[in-house]
Amino acid sequence: MPSEGNTLEIREPLLGCLRQALDDPGLDYTSAPHQILGGNENDIFSFRLKAAAPFDQPLILRLFRADATPDRARKEAAVHRAVTTQGLAAPRVLLVGDEYSCDGRSFLIMEYVAGRSALGLLHPSLFLRLPSLHAETMIALHRLDAGVFLNSAEAAGLDRRSVMLNLDRETAERKAARDFPSLERLARWLEQNRPGDGMPVIAHGDLHPFNLMVEDGQVSAVLDWGRAAVAPPEYDIAANRIIVRYGPDVGSALLRTVLPLMRRWFLGRFEAIYRAELPIDEPLVRYFEVRQAFDVLTNVALLRRARASDSDVLPE
Repeated sequence: MPSEGNTLEIREPLLGCLRQALDDPGLDYTSAPHQILGGNENDIFSFRLKAAAPFDQPLILRLFRADATPDRARKEAAVHRAVTTQGLAAPRVLLVGDEYSCDGRSFLIMEYVAGRSALGLLHPSLFLRLPSLHAETMIALHRLDAGVFLNSAEAAGLDRRSVMLNLDRETAERKAARDFPSLERLARWLEQNRPGDGMPVIAHGDLHPFNLMVEDGQVSAVLDWGRAAVAPPEYDIAANRIIVRYGPDVGSALLRTVLPLMRRWFLGRFEAIYRAELPIDEPLVRYFEVRQAFDVLTNVALLRRARASDSDVLPE
């Protein structure tokens, strides 16, 4: 949840970083940072500066966790450049804060994009269009030249291979699964049933409706590119299935009753539109579904163990 404490803590460190980065000792805010989102991986703030173009406009600060390496910020900036230069709607990155660490944390400064998230699209007239908007956005993304992302990453000082999905690379989840026999068996299944690589595209990795901003009935921006990679398109299809099928629940008893039907309708409509334009390798989608479920289960197991070690009692 957004925190006023976080807002106050970041105000002066950010201004100091920006004064150095923009070589402007007198730089000041028109509107001080205000936290609008916060999560496990980053905190998001809106603010404005008394500055020359292009910093004289509403801005967004994406502030990464203290343990995130500068490569994280460079990678996200690289994928933003790769997709925006090819015409996909996404915020334009104005500054990569890896050299100018903000309170010990790397960051991105991006243009503010007008619109509202899918959370605000529950009005029937808009909700009915959401599968089309979502599918058309994913189709447009998967038709972009993945080589532009590789070149953009290299220009940012990254190894091109670091932005390519590597199914042979041992992930943190795979290492952690050794502590849980049932998950270790699943990890071995994933290794033994590894499919072909598929056709590489720029994949978002987390492209679900809540990462779309919509303005005047059109997608104004795709957000949250932290999991982007050069990967088969089925990587995105699988992530979307997992999130839409098993994503956040709602409090209303009535909505809980109809939500499963809404989820099935949304996925069916979305995939019908996608398949009409681009092929889907169903076995590859299934493999990625299992792989992503494995990552989630491993993280849940680690969280339960950590909580149990604190209280000596497993959470309900």
